[in-house]
This record gives sequence, structure tokens and C-alpha cells, in this order.
Amino acid sequence: MVAEPKGGLAVDSPALSEWRRHMLSAAQLETLEFPPLASYIDGLVIEGLTVFGGKPKLGKSWWAMRAGLTIATGGVAFGNPGRAVTQARVLYLALEDGLARLQTRLGVLLSPDERWPAGMTVVPNWPRFDEGGLDLLSEAVDVDGFQVVIVDTLARVRKRKRRGLDPYQEDSDAMSMIHDLTRARPGLAIVVVHHHRKNDNPDDYVDALSGTTGITGVPDHIAVLQRGRGEADAVLRFTSRDAAEHDTAYSFTGGLWSEIGPAVLAGLSEARRELYDLLVSLDRPTPAAALAQHLGKSQQTVAELLGGLAADGLARQVSARGPWEVPSIPSIPESGLSGDSGDSGNSGDTGTLPLPDPAEPPPEPEDITW
Repeated sequence: MVAEPKGGLAVDSPALSEWRRHMLSAAQLETLEFPPLASYIDGLVIEGLTVFGGKPKLGKSWWAMRAGLTIATGGVAFGNPGRAVTQARVLYLALEDGLARLQTRLGVLLSPDERWPAGMTVVPNWPRFDEGGLDLLSEAVDVDGFQVVIVDTLARVRKRKRRGLDPYQEDSDAMSMIHDLTRARPGLAIVVVHHHRKNDNPDDYVDALSGTTGITGVPDHIAVLQRGRGEADAVLRFTSRDAAEHDTAYSFTGGLWSEIGPAVLAGLSEARRELYDLLVSLDRPTPAAALAQHLGKSQQTVAELLGGLAADGLARQVSARGPWEVPSIPSIPESGLSGDSGDSGNSGDTGTLPLPDPAEPPPEPEDITW
């Protein structure tokens, strides 16, 4: 309701006057400067809310736990030294594992001579977010300085679904509660592990995530782990509102996820990969006839293989009937995000919080009660 006009102009109500503090013109918006988003593992764990999905028993928890350890130690991410890592404090809500299993898995992921990081806190149980769990998480982030939170899994903390309510609205509300936490705390990254529906191979991989579009519409980033082909055990497909999309192939051996490279390379047949590697090693435009001679194959066979590589964007002909070369393909798209966890795309300045003294032991599990 608008107040009575005064002097020919309407007077703001108290409610509108309060909301005007949040309003700005497009011209004002143009002048604002925002720092880049905090990045903890480049292209994978980024400030904001991420939903990380995959079929049950595919190894999602192993992947998430290794990501958390990498951030807590500032180590190498999934065997790829070229993927930037920013060290930060990590809270891992391992809600589908007991302490014994957590101990076993951490022992697998850490080498025998590697110190178990005090910068990563693991918790085997947590209240549901609508039953005080979200307030508790908010307090833990503020008091203990956690910059990365991994929730494994969403089903263990979200509000229980009730009959008769709109499934989309329930899913959207559940995700918005978590998203609001990241929006209010610059630099905070929350990764929520979630399951796939039974059919995990729809036309759009985002649709593979269990639930309605309320699950996928709220987060800033979505990462989906799907079974791979060729030399890859799985392909992680990443999409984001703020970072570059990529499909990255991984191998999975003995609990360890290792990055292979772009998924398109991992899925090549042996013959195509041989030709691709030859083009890379030659490092210059080369006629198809010369490639056939190098490989000891017929020109017809090489022409067909080149056509397949071209369709995948892995080879191109310099000119009509001209030589072939490999286009520039980055191993991992540069997201353009900051490696400094003190910077953030949200307003405010939290700075980089200190890591705990590695010599200081974490609290005993029996001291943690909810």
C-alpha cells in the first residue's frame, strides 16, 4: 500500500523504504567491482553450492573424500598437478559411513608416511537441516572457519518429504536453504553428494539426478559422475553458472580416483587414439598420405579415422584436400577463478582463515554428540 501523496509525489511506505537499500540502477551496477570466486580445486570445487551426483556404488564418496583431503592438505588433485588447489579447512559430513569405515578409507587415500590432516574434520552424524542442523552448520562455519563443507548425502540432511506437497517446491526449498548459507558467507563452498535416478543416461545428464528440477535449478554448479567408456572408468561432467563446462575422464582403482584427461580422448578407439597421438607427436600439418605411411595403413582407412577425429573436434584439415593437424585442446578449461580463498564473488571480506596446528589432536569422537 502506497502512502498518501505529498507535494504531488508518492511517499514510500516503511517497507518500501527498507527495501530501497537493496535496489540499484543498471548504471550503478555497471560501476561495481567484484572479486573472482574462490576456487579450492580448479574447475571442480568452487565457491557456492555444488550438487555432485552419480549412481549408488559408483564411488562418489571416494571421490568426495579425496577432494576434501586434497583441499585440507593442499596436495595434488586426482593426480593432476596442473589443476590448481587452494588449501583450506574442510568439514566432511560422512553421514552414510561409521567411524571404522571412515578410518579405513582415509588410510587407503593417505600414503603410510603422510600425516593425517588436522585441517579436515569428519562427522558421522548430523541433525536434519530443518531440525537445527542448518543453524548448527552455520555456527560451525563461523566459529571453526570451515571454508569447504562436503555433505554426503543430501537425503540424510534434507527435510523429509510429506504427502500432498508439491515435490518441486520441496526440492527447491531444500536446496535454497543450503544455497542461502553460501550466499551469506563469501568464500564458502558447499558440495552436496546426491544420487541418480535409476536411468542415469538421459539425453541431458543433469536430468539423471534424482528428484525434480528443484534440485538442479538452485545450485551454482552441477557435477555428475557417469560410467565411462574406453580407458575411463567414469566421466565427470561439470556445468556451472560461473565456470567453464568440461567433461573429464577418470580411472578408479583401489579406492583412488585419478584424472585421465578430457573425456573425448579417453573414449577413443585404439585406432583413433594411435592416429591422434601421431598427429600430436608430429606437431605440424601432415598430409593424410604421410600419416597412412607412418601407421602402415591404407589411405582409405586413415581418411575414415581422420573423419572420426574431426567429428570429435580432435583433428582438422588446414585447407580443402590439405594436410591435417590437431587443434589446440586444453587439458582442463581454465575457469578464470581465483586460487585465493580469501576472495569471493559475493559482497564482504572474510579473509583467509588460519589452519589449525597440525600437532593439535582433533576432538575424540565420543566427545561429539548431537
